Amino acid sequence: MLSARVSAWLRRAYPPVPNADKAAFGEFDFDLRAKHVHRKGLLIGLTAKAFDLALLLFQHLGQLVSRKQVLGRFAHGRAHCPHTFWRRMS
Repeated sequence: MLSARVSAWLRRAYPPVPNADKAAFGEFDFDLRAKHVHRKGLLIGLTAKAFDLALLLFQHLGQLVSRKQVLGRFAHGRAHCPHTFWRRMS
């Protein structure tokens, strides 16, 4: 009896997250584990950094994403990296 109550409480407190390894934005399906993007079922070839940037932008659709936000997400504190990264993504 007690274990059933505990199980029920845990289910309510921590509901399962459906498809935590996937995210969908309109026609675009992101496989977060494999770092793949599909559009209408067709694979879009992206590097790992391009995938992460695309995901960041899709997660903020309709919002302004500043250069500082992007660099903060990808630079990881290396002084030379932000400028190099930004030039490569331009």
